[in-house]
Amino acid sequence: MWLMIARFLLLIFVSEQTRLPVLRHIMAMGGRLLRWVAIVTPSWLNARSHDLYLALLLFLARYYALPALANYDVRLISALPMEAKLASLASGLVALF
Repeated sequence: MWLMIARFLLLIFVSEQTRLPVLRHIMAMGGRLLRWVAIVTPSWLNARSHDLYLALLLFLARYYALPALANYDVRLISALPMEAKLASLASGLVALF
């Protein structure tokens, strides 16, 4: 999910044929994921928004489907481990100012 959001934001400023190794890796991994999910992607959706569509699908799977399969009660997004770490980092950054 976070990879697809990063890819979407990078494509606003950088071309897909970038020479930087980290950006090439992000573009390649996101491209593979988009090819796998091309079957369920609506044809009327703009090509630039495919990244956000996949991020939404991954978010829904992570927030609803996977906790239900694992019998894990999630009431807030911050109850998920990665999002809890991101929230603590954000509050730490806010505390600096």
